[in-house]
Amino acid sequence: MNNLKTRMTSTGVLIIEIDVPNCEENILNESLSKEFYQLFQSLSCELNPNKWHGTIIKSKKLGSFIAGADINWIESIHDSVKAKNLSLMGQRRLLEIEKSERPVVAAILGTCMGGGLELALACHYRIAAEHDKTLFSLPEIKLGLLPGCGGTQRAPKVMGIVNSVDFILKGNKINCKKAKELGLIDHVIEKIDNVDESLEKVDWELERKAVEIVLAMSIKIMKIERPFYITDYFLSFPYFWSIYEGKVSNEIEKKTMGNYPAPLKALEAIKYGHLYGNKKGYQIEADNFGYLATTNESKALIHVFNLLKDMKKQLKCIPEILKNMKIALYGGRKALNLLKLIPKTCLVKKFSHLEIDRQLNDFDVIVIMPDDYCTDMKVLLQSMLKILNNDTKIPILIDLITFPEDVIYKNLFLTRVVEPFDVTLHVEIVKQNNSELNSLETVVTFFNIINKCVTITTRPAKGISGFVNNCLLALVQGVEEVMKTVEVFEILEKKLKSFGFSVDILELFDSFGLQNIIQLEILSEGERKLVIIQKLVLSSNYGKSSRCGFYLYDEKLRKISPNPDFIKLLPSIKSETTCLDITSVIKGVAKKLIHENSINTNTKDCDFASLFSLGYPPYLGGLFFKYLF
Repeated sequence: MNNLKTRMTSTGVLIIEIDVPNCEENILNESLSKEFYQLFQSLSCELNPNKWHGTIIKSKKLGSFIAGADINWIESIHDSVKAKNLSLMGQRRLLEIEKSERPVVAAILGTCMGGGLELALACHYRIAAEHDKTLFSLPEIKLGLLPGCGGTQRAPKVMGIVNSVDFILKGNKINCKKAKELGLIDHVIEKIDNVDESLEKVDWELERKAVEIVLAMSIKIMKIERPFYITDYFLSFPYFWSIYEGKVSNEIEKKTMGNYPAPLKALEAIKYGHLYGNKKGYQIEADNFGYLATTNESKALIHVFNLLKDMKKQLKCIPEILKNMKIALYGGRKALNLLKLIPKTCLVKKFSHLEIDRQLNDFDVIVIMPDDYCTDMKVLLQSMLKILNNDTKIPILIDLITFPEDVIYKNLFLTRVVEPFDVTLHVEIVKQNNSELNSLETVVTFFNIINKCVTITTRPAKGISGFVNNCLLALVQGVEEVMKTVEVFEILEKKLKSFGFSVDILELFDSFGLQNIIQLEILSEGERKLVIIQKLVLSSNYGKSSRCGFYLYDEKLRKISPNPDFIKLLPSIKSETTCLDITSVIKGVAKKLIHENSINTNTKDCDFASLFSLGYPPYLGGLFFKYLF
């Protein structure tokens, strides 16, 4: 067997260790699934029943039980019948584990998600070691799918209906303590406070305890007791289920705006299993998995998942020498907020906008985070360049929407990081045609060490710099047209939510800065369309930097309520205009940029930037994603 290693303890407990080759983490692929099936089919024939007391399933890769199913395996299927058969096969294979005549215990240390958790649920007992890496999730919903190997049927049996519906429909990760509280895990080996134990030692203790449990179960001195959920009893009556289903369905509709079919399909599978028995439940689970696996929404969400996985590889490739980089940080409030993200391994010196020192030559990178009131960037940069050595290659990274005029330095890079900095995942860097590669790599590494994924574009000969800036202006102009169709804020809010963006669009504009949006429109040299934002800026509503824009914000920049100044403007600009599809507006601008190649980028980076900087609807997969079935 390529993926499974077996050994028998002196006490008669079979240990099955998962070790998928050529993978950092174990994944449930077709080969591993098949090996489990064949192994459990053969155990009763090949092992002496008098010397075999039970089985433990654990991982040989410390810190990873099974991270989930092989997404490429699912993504390659374009036929709903094949997808349904894949689910039926998974159900059948895990059923072999559940049917084992001897106790089967899952001993979990590390990530246990998706198909890995479904496998653990097929075991008779689950024990986990408390560790930062031990996390549980059924995240299939986030890929437009549902747990297709029996997860919708087994999870309610151990967690109860209400807990399992919440767990499956949200797809969030939970730790050991929460998993134990929900009934997902039967026993937790708790971490000892102030003791930093190695994974090897934790794994040894986990196996020791699992062997003890198997032996106790085999001689029946330990019985598995599941809690009785009174709500499950009432929900077994169709009348009460219909009330509960209506409530959950309304919540799903409100949250997804009808753009994501998976949550309702998962709820349906849970319903049939609870009301009509396992056989019907497994059948509906497979039917619904087959349907979902070939939907545009699922293919789009898998595309998003793969984009994120590929981009996050940047964060694992940071050169050791640059993890201790020397950073000169200029700015006020924004610089201080950015400083909180920089690891302590780096040497950072904070400068005010008025400080220029020859020691700048000793730094690896100079980062300028000007506040909105800040001094003239042209003057600051020219003063810096006089101090820096003539042959310097030190990159200067400046947080602005356009390059300062009359400043000539090939290693000057442009970016725009929106607040709150700790939430932003994507950052775009705009380089110049003659920027040096080493300097560019240093700037990319700076963002990687503060956990940002980077896309790179080139400064155009004219017009607006940056893919995100161009698309953001198109989005703002499209939203202003939507604003002209309403008089009441609540109706506007509902219309904007219906487009399916993953962020509050108006809050996104406030984060970017309304005065910066006006500047973008000026730079575009096109027709001036932004009436509302112009009026807000003229009345000192700049967005989060002034704590008032479309919304009002508290001192921690948390949204409080709509800004009365904005609400007053809505009736005054009402006109008989057609409500635009703002996703199509952005897509048109993006296609033009790619076609003209004016900023030297690619469709993959554009998809990532649109999703994680603009909140483009994930169910559409990105500006250039297209799946035809």
